[in-house]
Amino acid sequence: MTQLFKCDTCRARKVKCDEARPQCGECRKRARTCTYRTRDPSVLVLDRTSATKTRSSTPRAGASARVSPPQETSIPLRFRNLRPTEEGDGVFQVFAPDRWSVRASKNGKTREEPSIDARERNLCPAPTRSLSSPENRLLSRWAAVMGSNPAYSHPLQAFGHWMALVPARIGTDVTLDLAVQYLIDSSEAYRLTRQINGNPARSTGEKALKSLQSAISSNRTDHSIALAIKMHFVAEVFMGLGTYYYVLHVTGMARMLQNRVSHRCEDKVDCVLIEASYFEEATESLLNGRDCVYDNGILARAMQDSSITATDFDTVSVMLAEQFVKIPRLARLVRESSARPDDVETFSQAVALANELYLDDLEPLMNKVLSDTSIVPTSAYKVATYFSESFHFSSIDLYTLATRYYTYRTLLFGLLQTLYGSGNPSAHFYIDKIEGQDIQAATALAMCVDYAMNVDLSFPLASLRVVAPIQMAFGTWLRLEKRARNAADAQRGRQMQEWSLELANGLLRDWKAPPDPLWMIRVKNEAFAGVRW
Repeated sequence: MTQLFKCDTCRARKVKCDEARPQCGECRKRARTCTYRTRDPSVLVLDRTSATKTRSSTPRAGASARVSPPQETSIPLRFRNLRPTEEGDGVFQVFAPDRWSVRASKNGKTREEPSIDARERNLCPAPTRSLSSPENRLLSRWAAVMGSNPAYSHPLQAFGHWMALVPARIGTDVTLDLAVQYLIDSSEAYRLTRQINGNPARSTGEKALKSLQSAISSNRTDHSIALAIKMHFVAEVFMGLGTYYYVLHVTGMARMLQNRVSHRCEDKVDCVLIEASYFEEATESLLNGRDCVYDNGILARAMQDSSITATDFDTVSVMLAEQFVKIPRLARLVRESSARPDDVETFSQAVALANELYLDDLEPLMNKVLSDTSIVPTSAYKVATYFSESFHFSSIDLYTLATRYYTYRTLLFGLLQTLYGSGNPSAHFYIDKIEGQDIQAATALAMCVDYAMNVDLSFPLASLRVVAPIQMAFGTWLRLEKRARNAADAQRGRQMQEWSLELANGLLRDWKAPPDPLWMIRVKNEAFAGVRW
C-alpha cells in the first residue's frame, strides 16, 4: 500500500494501513476512529522550498496540517483594440500582456522582458486591468456605444479624433472614468429612450462634474482632464442643447489648452484636442465679439512637426484651423472700423488681415483632399426641393473638414463684402468674384446636408454638426437678397433664407434646443459679417 492515502490515525501512529473505506482494517481491529483528509488538497501539496530541503514528500508527524498552495503569477492585461465579429453586431475586445512578458529561462526561473507594445505608450498610456475589473466593464460599455462601425465612419467621429484616445486611458483616472460613464449614460438616454429624466445620466453627470471641478481646482491640466472636459461637452449635447451647459465646457477647454500650449504644442494629443475644439471656440468668439483664444500662432508652429502633418488631410486640417481662428479677429476689426470711420490704423489692420486670408487660398489642396468625394442624387426630401445633387463623402472626417472649409469661406466673403461696402479706396477687392464665391460656398454647404442626414439615424450627430454652418450660410442668402439686381435673385435669396432657417430649427428641436426666430438669425449674421454689434 502507498503511504500517500493512509488514514489519519495510521499516519500519526506510523503503522501500515490497508486504506479501506470508510474504516481501515487496523482501525476496525483496534476500534479506533478512522478519518481520511485526502479531500483537502493542502495535505498533498508541499511548499517548493521545503521540498528541496527534505527528501521525503510526506509531512512529518506534528507538522502543520496545512501547507499554503503556491501563488499563481497573474500577468496584467492591457486593452489593445476592438475587433468586429464576422456575423452580427458584436465586437471582440483584444487584450495583451501589459508591457512585460514573462518567459522561462533555462534554470526554471522566470524573467520579465519588455514587450513590443511598450513604445505605443507615448501617445496613449494604457492601464493594467484584469478581465473582470470594473474598468473593463466600463470599457465594454464604451465598446457598445461605439459599436462595430469603423472609427472613420462612426458618427461620434464628428466630434474629433480624440475619441480614439479614450479606451486606452480608461482605468487610469477617476475623473476620466466618471466622464466616460456620463457620456455613455447620456448617449443611451438620447439614442434608446430620448427621455432624459428616467435615465441615470443626471446623477452620473452630477458626480462626474464634481470630480472634474475638484481636479481643476487642484490645477490639473493633464491630458486625462482635457479628455474629460471634451466628454462632458459631448454628454451635455446629448442631454439637450437648450441647457447651454456645453458652452461652459467649450470655454473651459479653450482656456486649459491655451495654458498648456502657450508657447508650443507639447505633443500630438494637444494638437488633436485643439483641432477638435477650435470650431466651437471660434463660433463662441464670433457671438461674443472677442478674439479666439487659439489665435496665437500655435497651430502654425505645430505644422513644423512632421508627425502631425504627415498627410495632405492633416496638412489642410491644420492650415484651415489656423485661418479659421483668425475670423473672429477680422470680424472685430471690421466692426470697429465701421464704428470709427476715422480710425485709419484699425481699418488698415482689417484690410491687411482680409487680404492675407483671401490670398492664402486652400482651394487647390482642399480639392485634392476631397478628390474621392462623389456627387449623388439627393435623397433627403428637405434638401431635394432646392438641390437635386449632393456630396457623398468617404468618411466622417472628410465631411467635417468640408463643412468647416465652406463655413470659413462664407464668413470670410461676408467680411470682405462689408469692407468693400465701407467705400474706403483701400479696400480694393474683386467684388464680383467674391460675391460669386460666396454663393458657391453656401451652395456647397447645402450639398453636404444630405450626407449628414443619412449617416446614422440612431446617432444623428453629423446632422447636428451642420446646424451652425447652415445658420452661418444664412448670411450669404441674406446678402444675395439685399444686393439683388433682379427679381429672380431676390426671390432665391428669400427662399434659401427660409430653407436654412427651417432646416436648422428642425434639427435644433430634435436636440431639445429652442429654435431661433428670423430676426435673431439675421442679427447674428450681420454681426458675423462685421455690420453691427
